[in-house]
Amino acid sequence: MPIKVEEILEYAEEYGYKPKKATSDEMLGDGLLGVFEGAIPKGKTSTDIIKELRRERA
Repeated sequence: MPIKVEEILEYAEEYGYKPKKATSDEMLGDGLLGVFEGAIPKGKTSTDIIKELRRERA
């Protein structure tokens, strides 16, 4: 039996959980991905790093 997202939110609110609405400035992914900020130097892509690692292993 499928459940609608609205039903899940209503159920959660009954137990005191108030979902926070994301704004355009603060999206869910930004908070999660912010942990990895700086892991890849500016100007490089993850593909560049993988290529370098492969060269080092060869």
